[in-house]
Amino acid sequence: MSALKLLCLVCSGLVCCQAAAEELVWRDLFNGHDLSGWVDVNTSPETWSVRDGLLVCTGQPIGVMRTDRQYENFIIDVEWRHMEKGGNSGMFLWSDARPQASRLPMGMEVQMLELDWVNQHRLPDGSLPPIAYVHGELFGAGGMTAIPDNPRGNRSKSLENRCKPAGQWNRYIVVAVDGTVKLAVNGKFVNGIREASCRKGYICLESEGKEIHFRKIRIMELPPGMADAATTAPLIQTVAPVSETASQQSAPPKAGAPGSSPIRPGQEEQESKKVAPQSNPTQPRAATADAANNRTRRVNPAMQPIEDVPGLQRILLIGDSISIGYTLPVRELLKGRANVHRPPTNCGPTTKGVEELDQWLAKQPWDVIHFNFGLHDLKYMGPNGENLADPQDPTSHQQVPPEEYEQNLRKIVARLKQTGAKLIWRNTTPVPPGAKGRVVGDSARYNAIAEKIMREEGIPIDDHYTYVKEQIPQLQLPANVHFTPEGYRKLAERVVVAIQGVIDLPSAPQEERP
Repeated sequence: MSALKLLCLVCSGLVCCQAAAEELVWRDLFNGHDLSGWVDVNTSPETWSVRDGLLVCTGQPIGVMRTDRQYENFIIDVEWRHMEKGGNSGMFLWSDARPQASRLPMGMEVQMLELDWVNQHRLPDGSLPPIAYVHGELFGAGGMTAIPDNPRGNRSKSLENRCKPAGQWNRYIVVAVDGTVKLAVNGKFVNGIREASCRKGYICLESEGKEIHFRKIRIMELPPGMADAATTAPLIQTVAPVSETASQQSAPPKAGAPGSSPIRPGQEEQESKKVAPQSNPTQPRAATADAANNRTRRVNPAMQPIEDVPGLQRILLIGDSISIGYTLPVRELLKGRANVHRPPTNCGPTTKGVEELDQWLAKQPWDVIHFNFGLHDLKYMGPNGENLADPQDPTSHQQVPPEEYEQNLRKIVARLKQTGAKLIWRNTTPVPPGAKGRVVGDSARYNAIAEKIMREEGIPIDDHYTYVKEQIPQLQLPANVHFTPEGYRKLAERVVVAIQGVIDLPSAPQEERP
């Protein structure tokens, strides 16, 4: 019996146990004729079309289209093939369909990469990225968190390489229930991830660089489960249902097809600004989204994209939650003097940095990049991916051991140097006594590794470790690596001093008096 048939039998049995449950049925998400049921998010009218019964994506520009409604628990059966070597695409589950600086949204990404991708995207030292990239990797994107079944940093790698190369069809069966995702690749379940931070949202298909074809996209909805307001993506209010569709054979899409929808994520709120520098400013704003849904998922203001003030230099802050904490104070201190950006995510350990750095840089010019990695590398994980495990437990391990940390950090530095920006390394702040999942003194060990690299590369060090260690009770929360509001303000002041040490900034603008 096939895995899909077994799943259907099990799910049918579950439904039969419910008194008034409806029969489970497959429903097409793509009907083979037009783009009904899909809404463009941030691509173009030419990106998506129907040709010979196939859903064709050109890969240009980078972005997504989404389903016209949200889904919670379901099974998706989809077939796809890349048409060029090194193609990149994917499917986002439980997504908010709101593009970030990378032009991709928050969601659980089910990776669809062509096998030659690793050869075409070698690391700065010439080595190959992990082959796990190209066989159905699962990971939370854009701020979604989850625990991987088969950890590779924060991602879950497939246990077996089963994808086929360009020109050949692959089949994914994805089971998504209550924050858990299981993936079958070409007839065998090989990957899983669990405890996703969002459990109900839109399904998105990704356009990222090269042509990809889809066919037979169908979904079986399962009974609702544990999703609540806090784990549900905000609804996107639409102006009108999709009523007209794109015609066959690359004819221009009609109204209602992806590319022609007036809705753009981030435009539903009356006071919203452009989602990212790449957003299309000609798109009209839609009506205000339901206020209750907006309140269920508040975006950290530090993660919000900013609009550059012309003529001011561009600063990029890269780092974990410590840098998130001082982002807003730095922006305030440099208001009218510099444009201060950060990736719309917790940059986490060096493994995440190696994987996502190109997205964070976003092909933008940067004058200064102030960066750090460390607290997420040195923290302890359990044998099944449990976060902040007991360091004394013999089954626990550091998320990124020191040797791997050095290798990753060298790769990150090499890539950052390619930008031509002035670089500043901010070393890792101390682990105070009693902090869960970390060991006092490990920051110093990892800082020594980083200092060696920075000295070799001629990169100045913003020494927050020494500054904080001398006054932990005054700056940090008790038994916690995070800081008080005053502590973050003090760190921000040091960041500004470090930035002023590598570039000339204009004087602070004088406030107008009444």
